[in-house]
Amino acid sequence: MRSAWLLLMVTLVLLSNSTANYVIYLGDSWNEELLARFDVVILKPIWNMSLVSSLKQRGCKVIAYADLSHLDLDGISQYLKHIIREHYDGILIYDDNMRYLQAISIIQELQAEPMLIGVMVRSRDYPPDVIEEVIPHLDFVLIDEFGSFYDPSKKGYFMFDEDEMNRLIRFAESIKEMALKYNISVLILAYADPRSPQLFHEYMSRVNGLATMYGFISYLTNANKTFINLYYARKAEGVATTLYLAIVIVIIVLVEIIFKLRIAGLRRSRGP
Repeated sequence: MRSAWLLLMVTLVLLSNSTANYVIYLGDSWNEELLARFDVVILKPIWNMSLVSSLKQRGCKVIAYADLSHLDLDGISQYLKHIIREHYDGILIYDDNMRYLQAISIIQELQAEPMLIGVMVRSRDYPPDVIEEVIPHLDFVLIDEFGSFYDPSKKGYFMFDEDEMNRLIRFAESIKEMALKYNISVLILAYADPRSPQLFHEYMSRVNGLATMYGFISYLTNANKTFINLYYARKAEGVATTLYLAIVIVIIVLVEIIFKLRIAGLRRSRGP
């Protein structure tokens, strides 16, 4: 009986520690069935709220991607107000001008209920002290160009060279330290061409390995963020198998308990 209980506990631990995943998709057409296979779905603000509602009903956290780079503060306020009205689970802010604190203040004033708030920063552009200023107010941070990037001038995808990789490692270590201090999640985003499967998988392997070193949640896509990379999706079959195993073990435990109770009852009825 002890072995059955041990198996049950191991199975429950496996279920409770399933790794979160995410997708960022900024395309104009949506495949709900594919998007629904991710725990967190980041979309550019869409006014097709039936899709957002459906994804939320299917257990996804839906985050609105808000690019504020070309807006003044008044425009930012109006834009964020419009997003908040649509009842997303959270907002991911990107701003070339780094007006993150102002944007977060606006969100906190406007939100009717708590929302997840995150910022997207490029690993090569933002010094850690800029992020340290804003990170206490965040639920998550997304590090863009984590090890690979797209160069529009050369129309190609590239991995970081040795110097860039060394800077990235120092950056990642700093972010990890801050994330642990403030208890926030760190997502990373990298790029490769899905039309070149061999190179795509090579980049993905290297990026995933680097992200795993720091406990970050990784995702690799194309430059336009219109490719849904199902490598990172929930492994439905694996979860189903684990659930099936848990049910089987519960049945075994119950049968063993019933059997032992019957034996004990028979012994009592026979007397000493």
